[in-house]
Amino acid sequence: MTMLRLAWGRVREHRAALAAVGLTMVASLLAIAALAVLTDRVAASAVEASVLSAPADQRSVLAAAPTSPPALATVDTSVRAATGGSVQGGVLRATIAGPLSIAGESSTARAQLADLSDLPSQGTLSAGRWPTAPVTSGPIEVVLPTTTLRDLGWAVGRTQTLTPLSSTGGAPVKVSIVGSVDVSPEQSSAWTQLGLVTGGLRQGDYPTYGPFLTAAGVLVSQPGRESSTSWLWQPDLTGLSAGTLAGTRADIERAVAQWSTLPGLSPTTIRTALPDLLTQAQRTSERASLVTLTPTLLVLLLGAVALAVSAALMASLREEETRLLRARGGGAGQVAQLAVIEGLGLALPAALLAVLATVLGAGSLVHSTGLPALRGGAREVTRTVLTSGALVAGTVVAVVLVVLAALRSGHLRSDRVLSTRIVSVAADLVLLALGALGVLQLRRYRDSGGLTVDPLTVLAPALVIGGLAVLALRVIPLIARTATVLAHRSRGLRLAWASWQIARRVEAQRGALLLVMLAVAALSLSLSYAATAERALRDQTAFAAGAPLRVEPGAEVKHAPLLASRYAQLSGGAENVMPLFRSQGSVGESDQVSILAADLTTEVLRPRADLLGGADWAQLRARLVGARPATAYGLELPVGARTLEVSADFLPVGDGFLGPPNGAQAILENEDGLRWAVTLDVPDFRGGVFQGSGARLNATGDLVAPGDPPLGRVRLIAVTATLFRDTSAANTVNVTSVKVDGTPLAGADRLVSLPASAVLALGPPPPKVPRVPVAVTSAVAAAADLQVGGTFALPVQGRQVTAQIVGIMDFLPTADDPTLGILADLPTLNTALDVVQGASSGPIALIPQQWWLAPTDIAAARAALLDSPRLAVSRVDQSDLLRAAQASPVRAGMVSVMGLLSLAAAVLAVLGFGATTSALGRARRREGAVLDALGFAPTRLRGALVTERAAVVVLAVAVGAVVGTLTAYLTLPLLLAADGRAQVPPVIVVTPWERYAVALGALTVALVVVAALVLGIRRDAPADVLRGELPR
Repeated sequence: MTMLRLAWGRVREHRAALAAVGLTMVASLLAIAALAVLTDRVAASAVEASVLSAPADQRSVLAAAPTSPPALATVDTSVRAATGGSVQGGVLRATIAGPLSIAGESSTARAQLADLSDLPSQGTLSAGRWPTAPVTSGPIEVVLPTTTLRDLGWAVGRTQTLTPLSSTGGAPVKVSIVGSVDVSPEQSSAWTQLGLVTGGLRQGDYPTYGPFLTAAGVLVSQPGRESSTSWLWQPDLTGLSAGTLAGTRADIERAVAQWSTLPGLSPTTIRTALPDLLTQAQRTSERASLVTLTPTLLVLLLGAVALAVSAALMASLREEETRLLRARGGGAGQVAQLAVIEGLGLALPAALLAVLATVLGAGSLVHSTGLPALRGGAREVTRTVLTSGALVAGTVVAVVLVVLAALRSGHLRSDRVLSTRIVSVAADLVLLALGALGVLQLRRYRDSGGLTVDPLTVLAPALVIGGLAVLALRVIPLIARTATVLAHRSRGLRLAWASWQIARRVEAQRGALLLVMLAVAALSLSLSYAATAERALRDQTAFAAGAPLRVEPGAEVKHAPLLASRYAQLSGGAENVMPLFRSQGSVGESDQVSILAADLTTEVLRPRADLLGGADWAQLRARLVGARPATAYGLELPVGARTLEVSADFLPVGDGFLGPPNGAQAILENEDGLRWAVTLDVPDFRGGVFQGSGARLNATGDLVAPGDPPLGRVRLIAVTATLFRDTSAANTVNVTSVKVDGTPLAGADRLVSLPASAVLALGPPPPKVPRVPVAVTSAVAAAADLQVGGTFALPVQGRQVTAQIVGIMDFLPTADDPTLGILADLPTLNTALDVVQGASSGPIALIPQQWWLAPTDIAAARAALLDSPRLAVSRVDQSDLLRAAQASPVRAGMVSVMGLLSLAAAVLAVLGFGATTSALGRARRREGAVLDALGFAPTRLRGALVTERAAVVVLAVAVGAVVGTLTAYLTLPLLLAADGRAQVPPVIVVTPWERYAVALGALTVALVVVAALVLGIRRDAPADVLRGELPR
């Protein structure tokens, strides 16, 4: 009780200092508590996004019974009961009858008859009504998708007979179409998983129409009807967080285990990737939680320095009291007890205030960032703040700092000079070593591709800042002494006196310098984060898209020049269009290497310069197209050609045999090197026999479809014909006739039999391309142990050509694995493939599957593609990707977290600097009183003090900006990986100098104004100061 009374008596002294310490604690702990809420929401958002962004079939559980169980209703009830845990979500059941033919339609046409649970939720009734169970033996009522009715030319009210195609399918079934339904697009994935027809028609050799949807339970109620049943459970995973992951996974695994015991089901008939997806989400959550600890650690560091400064101020005010206590026999234990009581008396209320303020403002804070809201109200907010551990750690640190400051005060100077210096040097060495360790760890993280995060990596940014701050504190005295020399040359006393005071007392200012430096470093880091995150999003979306627009035309649109013309028209010129052929192959020890062949004379593809291994893109493109034939080859067709007729007789060499042709195609190429194939008609079996063992080719066909514009300058590369069978790989040919639009084609005598073992190939002799120039990724080059100039076998379409490396890239845009890619010129590769030894199919056409567009007016191009949907059945829009990435709550949340860090840094810097300025004013009172007694005006004295503080601020801000910039370059690649995705291409750190200037200028002004206000609060009488009669 004695210690408590003594502590209470000390509280009444120096209330201003106590208020400063308490306010600093509240600000620090409030920032920590708010960060705990935001980082929790960022981690939760990362979890939810990683799960919900997965394909729908990975977020569901599918159970399929090949034969519907006899007691289907009972099994259905059990299936639904098994999913009745904490995880919500509906179960959709589909029972599908065996294959059925459609009376009156094509013999290959098929109907899908299905019984679907919860039918009204699957779409909107566009006509008629929903089906009901029949009460008599009459037709079964069904509804059909509107598209199916349109394709069949039927209408609501029609009665149709469907006949089973198997002996176990039961009797023919008569259906009555009572309605049509527009199926919700959201159901497409579910229907696909359940085996239902989507889009009204499933194309193929046996086109299937439907589904013909009955009322629930109708199909299985029919005796002898063969059917299969599937259940699809789509759990509602919105709001998923790290705290609910384990329970969600357990509920899903329990439900799957129960399903496997039901009649007709087994573990082999149940498919789900959901547990694995949730395991991956757990790793994402852990990564996000670790990464978001970095801002919290920085706030802890800032708060600790600010508290240390404030606690040192309070301890200095009680220096005489503590010295007197020690002189009267008080030991370190008693001093520590008083400090603990005092520290707890400040820290615990501060922590409670921080929690209360966070509870009240958490909703608005989270809502402003776009992160998912906290569920559970005040209790959940309190739990989140307390379980994070950061608030408890901050509270403990606050008490410890108060105790340490008290223990360091009240000693004789001679007792502590040596120990203080030893401790200071040791601490500096430790911090420097830890900073070096942080740099090494961040370099290791960068070199590993940013795929793993460990606690040391999370600590690395704080360690780097600490190490850089120590270096800066050792450099600042040198800067101060240099500034003093320059200031002494100025006129007047103010600047010279202020610089002299800084130089002689720079060690005493280390707390203020460190605090401002750390605040500026945190502010710089936050500003760089926002700018770098935006740059990273733009780079990564551009890399993922490859071009502003990437489209794939419908499979039926095969006329490459026509496509090129249409795309050039909507893009503003042919130079804005790049056709691209994609393939995959194995090179050396690298499997699944993406092979991209494009027309590289255009400038649509623009890789980032730093990804090219030091090469210039224009020069690399020139090397990639450098092996194109100097002169175009092929048999030139007249401009505007529309039909082609070819007649030729082939005889095997030796005793071989050539079967008659059963199909043929012409391979054409335009002046830009684009190839496409045109199907030709051939005669029947008898008409294709020549002299018993040979083959007669009479092929005719249209070069352009009716209604298409005429061809421009086009060359015939080859005519190839498939055979019923053959036993000869070598043959001779006699070309009897080649006509275009009924007119003999000039130069037909150049056509020869081309080497091919599986087809007949006729064409002009192609030029040889000894080596195809390619650019490969560094991973492919390393796996094959190759450098620039090296050659390797490049697999394309079952053939191999010799490729020569002319450039090495770090990553290849749009490759399935960006580290495994090969880039080649499309026309060069086409030509090289024509003369591959041992090729079984003769010349081929690598037809572009994708078209990359860089329109001059992208809005007009989008509108044109919408008007011609077959030009873009698949479209990747770089702007859409960017908007989706910018809307990511993880990225937005991290920007908010870093913004809160900068705000906390500024507030703590102002509070701490105000405290140190107050301590400085008290320490300089005697000097000021002497100068006042000597006639030095008080206003000039305060001006000198303000100038001194301003110089300290400017110096600390300048050094802190350097520290923050260096820290940003080292740490931002880590902070930007909070969502768990690899940063491809690597992050380029952006330093927003204009924002730096504004923010740091505002902070400088604020600190100087605070210093001026603190120094001008009270002026003590010089006589009182000199006599030692100072007010408390």
